[in-house]
Amino acid sequence: IYHEFIHMSSRSPLKCKNGFHAYDNGIYTTGLNEGYTELLSRRIFFDNDYNTSSYKFYVDFMLLFENLYDNYKDMESDYFKGNYDSLKDAFLKYGTEEEYYHIIATLSKEYWLLTEDEKDKLLCLMKDIISRKNYQKKQEKKCIH
Repeated sequence: IYHEFIHMSSRSPLKCKNGFHAYDNGIYTTGLNEGYTELLSRRIFFDNDYNTSSYKFYVDFMLLFENLYDNYKDMESDYFKGNYDSLKDAFLKYGTEEEYYHIIATLSKEYWLLTEDEKDKLLCLMKDIISRKNYQKKQEKKCIH
């Protein structure tokens, strides 16, 4: 019920959207939305206990995704405002459109249809994109000094 409460609290009546649910390039962003809804539910109501979630893979994935933001609270804010475009923009600072659409297409599958290999590849891809962000930030600091 907590998960559904988070869905309801993220509903934006002005935009007719909730959370990160969108239809982008012919693909529903169901996995992104469900994963982040569950992550927030676990963060708010269960003291960050992500291990007992039936959406554990999605939660793990979205925990990585939060690293694309300089402050994870900005991602939370985007979620509760139904601001999917900002989520996508955060990804595209460090990842490609091809990678992005591969991720949302794979995550849009029903959970039980995702193979362990697909899950591992998605997690590795996100870790690679985060390392690109970290490298870019490190280079920017070098230029400042």
